[in-house]
Amino acid sequence: MKIRFINCGYCSNIERLVRKKGKIKQIRFPALTVYIEHPKGNILFDTGYSNHFYECVKKFPYNIYGLLTPCTVKEEEYAVNVLKDKKIDFIILSHFHADHISGLRDFPSVPIICSKKEYFHLKDKKNFNALKEGFIPKLLPDDFDNRAKYIEDLNLIENPIKNSVFNKVYDFFEDGKLLIVELPGHSKNTLGLIINDEKKYFLISDAAWVKENYLYGDYPSKITRLVMDDYKEFINTLKKSENFQRKQIMNLK
Repeated sequence: MKIRFINCGYCSNIERLVRKKGKIKQIRFPALTVYIEHPKGNILFDTGYSNHFYECVKKFPYNIYGLLTPCTVKEEEYAVNVLKDKKIDFIILSHFHADHISGLRDFPSVPIICSKKEYFHLKDKKNFNALKEGFIPKLLPDDFDNRAKYIEDLNLIENPIKNSVFNKVYDFFEDGKLLIVELPGHSKNTLGLIINDEKKYFLISDAAWVKENYLYGDYPSKITRLVMDDYKEFINTLKKSENFQRKQIMNLK
């Protein structure tokens, strides 16, 4: 498989919020998307920011979102422009926050893989009820329901990776190469993706905000529970991700 990491803009916030030992200074959080070429289809994991974000935060109450997490993205950084010569067969959404779904409308007709549990928790929320979930409904394509495919409809299997703390996974192409795991806490059911190739990658989305979260146990401030579905579950997921990384490094030695 070929893997390409793409920065589709970034938002800014205070470092002390995302790790207790951080400084009181603004840092950038890249809206990372990952393009994966697999023999059975090309995948885009999340879509990053695009101009649709700016359009959606012009009016109240969603302008509050834009004020709290100011976004910066250039036109040449939109995923659709970076990948203009590539065919996208599937989009996998880690969750429904704006920095992960703002480019969805740029990829018409592409099947969207997501969590049914997460989507049905959000789909009927509007205005402040949506805003407190970090969800902007108009970022979703009008035909989202017709294009959505839910990971919960796939079969859970034993993880083919030995010594993994994630014992059950969804095997997307049924070849052991792209393994979807559930990483709850940050949102109702954030999804991660294990790329199980010659070189392994674990895409954990916002199950950690900075590397210090999982490398050194420098966890986010408890004030961030205001923007999380479940802070305790977030910490549990973070510890599992940290454990997974440590075990895989040990396996390579």
